[in-house]
Amino acid sequence: MDHPQVPALSLLPTTPKIGNTKAEEAVIFICTERSASLFRPDGKKLAFVKGLFKTQVVEDIQYLDNEIEAGNPYVKRANPEEVSAAEALFDPLGSLRKKIEKDVGAELYAQLRVKISNSFGITADKIDEVKSSNAPLDAGNSQVGHVIPPSSRVPEHLKKRSGT
Repeated sequence: MDHPQVPALSLLPTTPKIGNTKAEEAVIFICTERSASLFRPDGKKLAFVKGLFKTQVVEDIQYLDNEIEAGNPYVKRANPEEVSAAEALFDPLGSLRKKIEKDVGAELYAQLRVKISNSFGITADKIDEVKSSNAPLDAGNSQVGHVIPPSSRVPEHLKKRSGT
């Protein structure tokens, strides 16, 4: 009885490993199917849950972007509105906290702006200008030498002329 020769495992072709490099920011992809999975060429499963897949892995992002570019009709990158909705699903409390912080911060700033304007006779647009400047703020606990006095700030129109 003659048995066929079985090749050694080292002779079988293998799929090269693809990295899992972490990016700074996560990207959210949307799939039209609520529960679907795509597989990278190295076999890694990219599972969509509730039609969403959030990843910080550069190679996952590249793979899905390539799928989109190749015309995959089921996958797309989330737009800003979809990202907000997805963040609410991934982290409902964190999403709510961000929204409340933003709303409360805006309300407190508006109240403080009016109070400063009325108390010191500073116009509201001047308060906004100072708030938007990059000059360091003195919270009352810094040493005198570490705070740039307002007189040393170069006005924007002079910065543009000097090229700085």
